[in-house]
Amino acid sequence: MAQTVRSFLSFATVIAVALGATITALSFTADTVARTAAESPPVARNLRPSYVAFLPKAEPEAFNIARTLPVNPIAAPVAVAPPAATPAFTHTVLASSLRVRAGPQKTTPQVFVLEEGAEVTALGTERGWIEIRDRDGRTGWVYGKYLTATGPEAKVN
Repeated sequence: MAQTVRSFLSFATVIAVALGATITALSFTADTVARTAAESPPVARNLRPSYVAFLPKAEPEAFNIARTLPVNPIAAPVAVAPPAATPAFTHTVLASSLRVRAGPQKTTPQVFVLEEGAEVTALGTERGWIEIRDRDGRTGWVYGKYLTATGPEAKVN
């Protein structure tokens, strides 16, 4: 038993000495790092990320292409005749309440509503939509199946 106690005490002594040395070393290292950090001057660097491009400032004169390209005056513009007016056709609204839209799509905003029987003038067509003008001069787009042709052009079949 004495042998066991002596072995245990030897082992405990070795552990205590190792623990003491470790604590002393850590304390010394922490103190040394803190003292070195406090004594050393701050490092001032102007570091920028490498992915940012810094271009030189451009002066307005650099964009003056007239000084590098010859400028040739052109002849006066020739008057062009306006396109021939498309014939206007009168239509009557079939639906009880017809939404008139700002463009030839169902998703464009509604600009006004026409009641059944209202007469409109067709100005043009696009993919089944008809551009119209009502008697008050308002214009917009409606889907063609909600109108029926009236007036002299309806009889020309």
